[in-house]
Amino acid sequence: MKEFSAVVQKMQEKDGSFRLTLDRTAFYPEGGGQLADSGWLKLADGTMVGVIDVQEEEGEIWHTISAD
Repeated sequence: MKEFSAVVQKMQEKDGSFRLTLDRTAFYPEGGGQLADSGWLKLADGTMVGVIDVQEEEGEIWHTISAD
């Protein structure tokens, strides 16, 4: 899957980075020896943000986004 639509559910700062959860995702979180997916999210205003890490914590998938 290369494109999908989603709604941001939560956003927080952690260790100097911002991360968010979505109501759905095509990004695979790190686990089982496999590295996390990375890529881009296009926000509603057209801004592109990089996804630099994806982790699953307590059943939620957190996408760490780049500040650039």
